[in-house]
Amino acid sequence: MDQASALMTKFIIAELKKRDPALLPQGIEAPEGLREAHVAGDIKRRILEFAMSRAGPELIVELGQGIKSFAQAPIIHVLKNSRTPSVLLAKWQRLERYGHSKNRSRITEDTDSGVLIERYAVGGPPPVMVENLMICGFLIALLELCGCIEVQCRMGRGKKHLYSKNQVHGLTASMRAKTDEWTLRWSGFDDTAFDPAAVNTRRLPRLLDADTASASPVIDTACRYVSEDLGRTRRIAELASKTGTSVRSLQREFSDAGFSFSRLVRAARIEEAGHLLAQTELSATEIGYCCGFADAAHFSRDFSAATGMSPSAYREFAAAPG
Repeated sequence: MDQASALMTKFIIAELKKRDPALLPQGIEAPEGLREAHVAGDIKRRILEFAMSRAGPELIVELGQGIKSFAQAPIIHVLKNSRTPSVLLAKWQRLERYGHSKNRSRITEDTDSGVLIERYAVGGPPPVMVENLMICGFLIALLELCGCIEVQCRMGRGKKHLYSKNQVHGLTASMRAKTDEWTLRWSGFDDTAFDPAAVNTRRLPRLLDADTASASPVIDTACRYVSEDLGRTRRIAELASKTGTSVRSLQREFSDAGFSFSRLVRAARIEEAGHLLAQTELSATEIGYCCGFADAAHFSRDFSAATGMSPSAYREFAAAPG
């Protein structure tokens, strides 16, 4: 059975209730965030199809704006808090993989001012119209949250806008016939919306067990680079470009300090995960995604290997008195 994140379903239900409770099928209750890690995909689909039958497909795209009411929810914050639109979209793709979604988004064109996105299925039937429109609406809202200015959306490479000037326009027959491909464009990007994460990089040398780590300006830059956004994928080539050196020279610098770039990234993620487990009530599922792990199993495996305790055991240990 297809799975959909409970958090997304919660957004959908909250937005429909706000607009008109009659848009919801009877007996539907919102899941408890990601503490119910998944809900059956057919339930989400049933909710959306019921609402679409009452108010039309345009409503499904509009529902995406409901994300803005949850902008401080941990996963939404990680998504919107991106230095560039491309980073945000890469985080979205990681979220789809993290949740093992069978329906995913492929970016086939990517420029500074727009992208072409295709929806596809990982085995099984292709995603249906109502799901495509829902994800399209979510991505429009997320791009606006992260700083994209004057976001526009067209189905495929067509000329008629599905979304522009902050509103959804009517879906033509040709749009309804092909909802699995969209062109998203924006006129500019306000990067002041990005807020570097408050990860304490001074803790990293202790985790790395490398006394020389704090003595190297390059390693110090690497720590800041990694920790400002744990939710995105980090590559040593990007750091080399940022520090004006070659990948080989940078790898040699890490080797001289007694560790590697991948170990630095892993240490930063584990350190922040431990902090969130001890200091917040976020679920392990949320924490794993927010700290940049590929999936929940990857998080549990890496955290256990580094600390000797599972995430749940670590949380219990941190909460124990004395």
